Amino acid sequence: MIIIDSSGSVEDTFLREKELAAGIIERLRVGSNNARIALIKFAAKEKVKTVWSFDRPQSRARVLRALQSITFSSGTTAIHTALLQAITEYTAVKGARPGEATPVGIVFTDGFGQKDTTEAASLLRKVVPNMFAVAINHQFPISRPELERIAGSKERVFTDSNIDELYSMLQRFTSKC
Repeated sequence: MIIIDSSGSVEDTFLREKELAAGIIERLRVGSNNARIALIKFAAKEKVKTVWSFDRPQSRARVLRALQSITFSSGTTAIHTALLQAITEYTAVKGARPGEATPVGIVFTDGFGQKDTTEAASLLRKVVPNMFAVAINHQFPISRPELERIAGSKERVFTDSNIDELYSMLQRFTSKC
């Protein structure tokens, strides 16, 4: 599951978020019997949207097209609402495979949300225990403490400067796909 921030605070890094997300998707064997991907975009609470769900036809090309179709939204940052949306997406009814596939979630954000994410992040990690956070931080500030709350530990927070470490870590989860 990939969750992408399209709020005003990431305007200068939004395209880079999508590039890094595409890099993850390109490394996966995507298909109904392999890795299934859901895409959620968020900005303000009313702009949280599932762009591609687990029950949609799963192919790398289709998921990449869906990712590229995600547009920048601007506005405030409802990270907590996006995390709650991810919980509702990760169900068998919506095409996820709880108990069958290893759930992995990656949140692309700077971590500057409008509300505290502690509870939503904790609830999500009960359903998707393998959570990661990625921020673009070359010239832009990030909220590392918030990213750590989302991911559950500092070892699961990455930036575009160490994204290869995330790719390696994800390989351990996806090698059986």
